[in-house]
Amino acid sequence: MLSLENAEIIKFEKIDSTNLEANRILKDHDISNPLWIVAEEQSHGKGRMGNEWISIKGNLYASLIIPLACELKFLPMLSCSVALSVYDCIAKYLLDDSLLKIKWPNDILYDNSKLSGILIENIIGSNRKHSIIGIGININSSPVNVSHKTTFLNEIKKSYEMLNIKEVFETLHLSLEKYFNSFKEEKLKSLKDELTSKAWKINEIVKFKSNNRLSSGRLEGFTDKFEIMINIEGDMLILNSGELSFNY
Repeated sequence: MLSLENAEIIKFEKIDSTNLEANRILKDHDISNPLWIVAEEQSHGKGRMGNEWISIKGNLYASLIIPLACELKFLPMLSCSVALSVYDCIAKYLLDDSLLKIKWPNDILYDNSKLSGILIENIIGSNRKHSIIGIGININSSPVNVSHKTTFLNEIKKSYEMLNIKEVFETLHLSLEKYFNSFKEEKLKSLKDELTSKAWKINEIVKFKSNNRLSSGRLEGFTDKFEIMINIEGDMLILNSGELSFNY
């Protein structure tokens, strides 16, 4: 089971990347309890597949170092658990979450606009096992002049009261704690089923890139290893998160 018990927080006004700082900390220290690294601003925020996460002041940028107590064969489902946690955090601020979707494997969209991103790095060695869970949530603004639509919480929330970073961070911590408590072998199927119910474009035709080739197919669902299943004219393509990116 994963746990956030005794989690500590390190805060920065500005840093290159909270994930990079987490890697530096793990290189120099033996971390036995969960540790948050939170920054008001990042100069070189990291996204999936080497992409940049634009990180201007006013949004949530955080990375969680968590010691791994689970069997490594269940590790791919950690991404599922984290995606559901971030979805749960954001949904608490919305009057209607029907437009809120999880775009496999690591984005949260609202009305097809990117609201949050997740980057998970696993550090596995002979004497240590840790995950670095990087999470960005747009609260007060979102990037412009990027290749996809974006939005932010204070633009779509259910009340007129403006949200702040501290409040959203505390909600995120509680949501992660809730889903980590469910991260047990007998409950992993229910996590996958919940993901499927909240997934972007499920049972719809999607365009994607794999091996530098553009293709399209019907998004059918996900495996127990958090792989995606896409039906291309009757042939089932199964890919992991490092092998595919979507056009949207």
